[in-house]
Amino acid sequence: EPQSHYYLQSIHAASLRMAALIEALLRYARLERETLPKQRVSLRPLLDGLIDEQSASWAGPLARITIDLTFSDIFAEPHSLRQALANLLDNAVKFVPKEHVPEVTIGSRTTPAEQTVWIRDNGIGFDPRNSDRIFTLFERLHTDDEYEGTGVGLAIVKLVMEKHGGRVRAESSPGKGSTFYLSFPHEPSG
Repeated sequence: EPQSHYYLQSIHAASLRMAALIEALLRYARLERETLPKQRVSLRPLLDGLIDEQSASWAGPLARITIDLTFSDIFAEPHSLRQALANLLDNAVKFVPKEHVPEVTIGSRTTPAEQTVWIRDNGIGFDPRNSDRIFTLFERLHTDDEYEGTGVGLAIVKLVMEKHGGRVRAESSPGKGSTFYLSFPHEPSG
């Protein structure tokens, strides 16, 4: 019967969303408790591996990703750095109108105080008035029908940056794409 089939599909989809949410929350809780021992991390191999691994799960047209780094290493904890970059990459590819090819640029810059990695996309963007709200746990600017998500990904990015003594910020405007900046303090000398 079509109606029973529809209900079963709805229940199945809801249980998958719930499983994804629980997994994301467990990741957040683990990260909150962990101390993050930092080391020099080679950025390019980490990014290349991440893109290879994640591109298999990206729906829609293959994303065009450009990497243009001004430094090769960053002082960070590799697993949480990878998680933060994975979350930002996923968003950069996901929040693009269906008919567009996702275009993502990953770049970096150094100032006397910090090293910054940034990820820019050609996605739907968001109202800059929401640029702090989006890093709050469970905060979502879109419904599941529009774009899937748990509302935990950017909260994890923020937590990773806080644990590094760094910061995350976003610049965007509707329809104009977004840029996310991850700024890490330099390795302490001595």
